[in-house]
Amino acid sequence: GRVLTGAAVLPTATKLHYLYLLFLVGTSVLGLMWSPFFFSCHLLLVVNKSALLQNVIQAVTLNGRSLLLTALLGLIIVYLFSLSGYMLFPEDFSGACQSLRQCFVFALTSGVRAGE
Repeated sequence: GRVLTGAAVLPTATKLHYLYLLFLVGTSVLGLMWSPFFFSCHLLLVVNKSALLQNVIQAVTLNGRSLLLTALLGLIIVYLFSLSGYMLFPEDFSGACQSLRQCFVFALTSGVRAGE
């Protein structure tokens, strides 16, 4: 097999850096010509300068599948909670549960946000 050395990886890192700089220039031009909203993309410079934030980005992107499965598990638990609430305690939802779908949306939006 072929062993990658630092010299072989450097051009790829340099290309990514130049793509990042091109992205920043592009958002600057869009901010001037289209909408100031595009200037907010320059806040990504904070992530580029901070090693700690780069570690956070790596933790989220490298473990993306685990995070998605954890979110799916949370949705299943909220669904089971709303199903039991719809079937056993419909009066406790103060009229927000006319159907199971409404009960699930109510439990998801108000219950999760409230931390209950």
